[in-house]
Amino acid sequence: MSSCREKISLVCPTINRQDLLKNVVERYRYDFIKVIILDGTKTVWDEAYKLNQTPNIVYIHSPNKDLHERLMQGADMIETPFAMLISDDDFVFPSTLQRWISLISKDNSSIGVVGPILGVRRSEKTILGLNSFPFSHTIYRRLGNNLNIISKFKNHFYPYEPLITWALLDSEIFKIATQNSCKCIDLKVSGYMESIFVMNVLSMGNIYYDKQIFMLRFEDTPPERPASDKGHGKFAKLYSLIDIVKGKNEMSSEELINKSIKYLPIKVVKQSSISIIHEAIKQAIYGMFKTGRGEQKYKLRILPFHSRIYFYVKKIIYRFLYTIAFKIKLISIEKASSFYILSIYSHYFKTSLNSIECSKELKRRYYRKPNS
Repeated sequence: MSSCREKISLVCPTINRQDLLKNVVERYRYDFIKVIILDGTKTVWDEAYKLNQTPNIVYIHSPNKDLHERLMQGADMIETPFAMLISDDDFVFPSTLQRWISLISKDNSSIGVVGPILGVRRSEKTILGLNSFPFSHTIYRRLGNNLNIISKFKNHFYPYEPLITWALLDSEIFKIATQNSCKCIDLKVSGYMESIFVMNVLSMGNIYYDKQIFMLRFEDTPPERPASDKGHGKFAKLYSLIDIVKGKNEMSSEELINKSIKYLPIKVVKQSSISIIHEAIKQAIYGMFKTGRGEQKYKLRILPFHSRIYFYVKKIIYRFLYTIAFKIKLISIEKASSFYILSIYSHYFKTSLNSIECSKELKRRYYRKPNS
């Protein structure tokens, strides 16, 4: 049962990466957070027995369940007012979560909140050993903004799909979106679960965009996709969405759109005509391929040319300054790296707590002494 103090459930699917779970447990030891770990690894995590001393962590070992089955299992366990999907190696700032819970609790016009994400990866080219890049740099409005469903899917599904996947949501919205997206596995379209999840969320309300730094996505080791997984495995005989849109597959785009309708919320479908829902899904699917090359081009990660030059120069300057500060022992390497990562981009704001949290996470991930 959820504690009355717990406000948000972080749903964390993982498989064959149990070495990362210690960090998951350490980084989210807060009274207001409940973490639901959904482990598909064949063997039980050898430190799972310690979780009896960590009441806000729920560990579920489901070695025979695919990703969509584990996500549905996790959604059924949510008892908190808010929920969010997280990865086992990404870092969500707890102080930002607290701010968001307060924001959305007072904002009846929004079903969720999302904010800026930074990618971080190892780089041997720098003394600090890290490089970073933006996932989101120019959103100054509410996603949805009370538009009709066609306009929402046309304007806000593309290019914000990758961002909305990680939004903090009202738990009932999260459950509906998760259950519908997991059921769409029957369509056998590769990666389509995420698309249906975001369509569900957008169709049910507006998402507030807050400019406080929200997440660091660590991209050193990509997640493993088991070959037999029905939604992601290479032996699952999945359709390619690109080929469907291009007309190179036995399933046509018209057929995919018609079949996708039943995976949207029943209430939303009843409130609109089938022709309107059909057009909305069409706008979402075709919007991902606006480049005309049949490739999904995420504008979230592509800065304009002048911005790239500005931030590249800024990176060099900040990297030099914080490297010198570390070299002359003014600050520790994790603090130097934290200040470097959080100082480059001007599309978000940060607090002193964010800087402290970032330093601790970098120390856990990169600079922790053996056996500490």
